[in-house]
Amino acid sequence: MNQQDFREYLLKNDVKKEQVELFIDKLINFEEFLHNEGENINTFPEGKLTQYTEVLVNKEEEEEAILDLLRAVINYANFTKKYDYIIEVIDIVEGYNAMDNLHTRIAEQLTEDIRDEVFKDLTIPVLGEHPDKKPRHELQLHLFEDMALNLDPEQKLSCLTLGVSRLPLRALLL
Repeated sequence: MNQQDFREYLLKNDVKKEQVELFIDKLINFEEFLHNEGENINTFPEGKLTQYTEVLVNKEEEEEAILDLLRAVINYANFTKKYDYIIEVIDIVEGYNAMDNLHTRIAEQLTEDIRDEVFKDLTIPVLGEHPDKKPRHELQLHLFEDMALNLDPEQKLSCLTLGVSRLPLRALLL
């Protein structure tokens, strides 16, 4: 990684100096990991970023540290025009955000008891966890089918506003 050029790019794009140094530090650590894997930051294959975030999760890194890494990778991808790196960042973040938001919104719009029942056998994925380890559509559908049995029609309709519109309506109309 050409640190100086990247630093100049970030500063030119109004990134605060302390954030610039944090991004470079995160990328240096990622670069070290890649080097040990026989890869480099300019050509690493799909899956290496996810592999690295899982290493961070296993080291019990703070969520904010993983977010900082992902922000750094997005900026680096824009700098190097390696936009496929951004796709992997999105994969890493997507399942975490979706399940966390759903968990919160069910409690807000329905009740905490219903939320607790829906999520009783689920763990909200940790940021940085491999996308394949995150609950999939079928699991979400199953949860909503089970949950819908205990909801009155008004509660079922409010589920439509919880960001579950991609789920088949049959799950909400049981």
